[in-house]
Amino acid sequence: MYELEHIGHMTIIRASSLKAVPFIEHAFLGRSGGISAGDFGTLNVSFEVGDDPNNVKSNRSLIAKNFGLLESDFFFLHQIHSNRVILADKRKNHTQAADAVITQEAGIALAIKTADCVPIFLCDVERLAVAAIHAGWRGTVLNIAPNTVLAMEKNFGTERKKIMAAIGPGIRACCYEVDSEIFSLFAPWEGSGALKKEHKCYVDLAQVNMTQLLKCGIKEENISLIELCTSCEKNLFFSYRREQGRTGRQLSFIMIRKITEKEHGGKKNPDH
Repeated sequence: MYELEHIGHMTIIRASSLKAVPFIEHAFLGRSGGISAGDFGTLNVSFEVGDDPNNVKSNRSLIAKNFGLLESDFFFLHQIHSNRVILADKRKNHTQAADAVITQEAGIALAIKTADCVPIFLCDVERLAVAAIHAGWRGTVLNIAPNTVLAMEKNFGTERKKIMAAIGPGIRACCYEVDSEIFSLFAPWEGSGALKKEHKCYVDLAQVNMTQLLKCGIKEENISLIELCTSCEKNLFFSYRREQGRTGRQLSFIMIRKITEKEHGGKKNPDH
């Protein structure tokens, strides 16, 4: 279940389950509402795809403003299609190479850039911790989502059965044909996200990640799967596969809101 909203000209998709969680803000954004042009029209947030850097910076600023945040509140990764998980540390003055990030710190918007890969959020309401994951086919094969669950357990004492997850828009099996070599890497998930049809091979990254989360102990009722295909929905999303590589990247983010003393019974921030 999800809700589609608009802030100005921006399209915002939220998982209904996470929207109900107090003190959590999250959004899977679409491609509209920015100032980039052409292949990057209009809300591209990546400096690495050939767009005018000034437009990218303006787009990021527009997103921050629409959510009442500062551009500096966003924590971006240098995404490398790995299974590396890091702890958000805004004291470091460089973008770190990883594909998942976790935090218990309020006010850090964990940001993921995608254009067919799957953005995934995890939330531990009890320990007040969140994670953002970039799951492409390589990261999915390397179990990036289960690795992130392990990192939350190790760093925060998270219990798997209490994790809530939201799997955002990504390319679905309808549009994601792969060659036999890549398909062989998905053999463990054949029938649960990887399928063959009329001698062709297809992968549903969202479904494979959901299968992995279920296997590692996340309750099915705690997982929201947003069943939107980035390749099918041309007006909503950038798609690397549809546009044959030259396209923008949309933003997804999750954060623990900084709460007021009134909201938390006289304390400015919750104890961890």
